[in-house]
Amino acid sequence: MTSASAARLGLADRGRIQVGLQGDAVLFDPATFSDTATFEDPCQYPVGLKAVMVAGRMVLDEGRMIGERPGRFRRPGDR
Repeated sequence: MTSASAARLGLADRGRIQVGLQGDAVLFDPATFSDTATFEDPCQYPVGLKAVMVAGRMVLDEGRMIGERPGRFRRPGDR
């Protein structure tokens, strides 16, 4: 799912877990994962989200943001 999106956007270093690529990953529990946002209250975090790593650095641990913000805006074809 992520490799197809990354390829379509021309982001060759994203979308796969492989040595030498950016370490972006999401760890979630499929049994409990659910979106809690609504149209009336759209800024809600999902439940069942365990961890998120961006560029190899943890940004969310056990459902809590930990203050790291290593990501950057990318346009298709950016290196």
